[in-house]
Amino acid sequence: MNQSLLALLVYGAITYAEAMEQSHDPEDLLLKLRRMFPNLEQRGDEVAMPDADFAEIQELRQYRKLYDEQEVKNKERIAEKDEQAAYLQQTIEDREDAIRQLEGRLQEMRGEAEKMRGDYARLQAEAQEKMNKLLDRIRELNQRMAGGGGGGPMPGGGGGAPPQQTPPKPGIFR
Repeated sequence: MNQSLLALLVYGAITYAEAMEQSHDPEDLLLKLRRMFPNLEQRGDEVAMPDADFAEIQELRQYRKLYDEQEVKNKERIAEKDEQAAYLQQTIEDREDAIRQLEGRLQEMRGEAEKMRGDYARLQAEAQEKMNKLLDRIRELNQRMAGGGGGGPMPGGGGGAPPQQTPPKPGIFR
């Protein structure tokens, strides 16, 4: 109770006499006042609070108020920075996920490209093999035609009359 009375007295809300009347232990109140204000002057029942001590208290309260305001601002800034950090962290995680997905797709595409190269090489080899067989067959047929039938009977020919010579055909199949 004396602490509350002391605060009211310091703020000027009540007088010294009122504080002493309300106090359960006026001696303790006076002791606390003297401890807080060593230059306290007492004249009878009145106590004169030195202006210098009161001014110091006011100044300290102003500092305290400024400190509290700065602390609130700093907490707000820290909260903003925490939000930004969380946002940036989430952005980084999202981008890392996107990179992992793209790397997976890239691996799939590389696999497909390798498979396509293999298929292309196989098809090219098959086509070359077929072309070589056809060229061999063409050479064989050309030799038969040029040699006068070194093998068996010619298709379409019966036997009795000698085969008529046909004029050479233009183009690659001569």
